[in-house]
Amino acid sequence: MTELDSTSLCVMRRHSANALGPIYGIAPEVVSKAGEYFREQLRHVDAALSDGRIYLMGDRFTSADILLTTCLDWAMAYGVEISDHAHPYRERIHHRPAYQLGNKANEPAAVTGA
Repeated sequence: MTELDSTSLCVMRRHSANALGPIYGIAPEVVSKAGEYFREQLRHVDAALSDGRIYLMGDRFTSADILLTTCLDWAMAYGVEISDHAHPYRERIHHRPAYQLGNKANEPAAVTGA
């Protein structure tokens, strides 16, 4: 997961025009290459999920699922297509009551008290 996050998504965030690009430099070609790298690394996740497991590590929810779901969400926000097995996996995680509570707690109004 750290390959997905630090090596590709961080680069995309830093150099995307709609993120930190105005600060660090907008670099569309770099963002495109980082997206390609993300998809290349995601094939390992896709292979793991192809056996029908519920969570990344098997039948038990772990911190790896939290990190992977965050990576998938960010990738989709940047327009990176995720793999066929990652879509239903992501949906399963999003439907977990704890995910929904955590997501709601991170909404701007919840953080600022507005």
